[in-house]
Amino acid sequence: MRRRSSEAVCSGGCGRPCGCNGCTGQRNFRRCHIQLNIRAFAIASAIATGLLFTSCALLLALAPSVGYVFFSFLFHIDLSRMAYPMSWGIYFSGLVMWVAGMWLAAAAVAWLYNRLASGTIRQVPRA
Repeated sequence: MRRRSSEAVCSGGCGRPCGCNGCTGQRNFRRCHIQLNIRAFAIASAIATGLLFTSCALLLALAPSVGYVFFSFLFHIDLSRMAYPMSWGIYFSGLVMWVAGMWLAAAAVAWLYNRLASGTIRQVPRA
């Protein structure tokens, strides 16, 4: 049976839903954590980054003066001197680098979260 990516599972090792108490031997406590699906989280982050990068590139291609003013306010620096024309090569190389970088970063964050969540679980009294 395949688990959903955010389903809470017993940390005792049995893989059953949270609160089973069958593998910890403690009837008064439950140990739970939520596992992130690393692949799904990384892909969702990469898609969001690609859409954001495309919208920024579109703004700079269609209205460069407005785009440079907007990003100057956003980053608190004068970007008007660093202006360069947007081309397909610049767009695709930037898109690939940002999407791949965000995919790797999001996968690392999800992996680290899963490691930390499974190792730092507190026992909570059952109600």
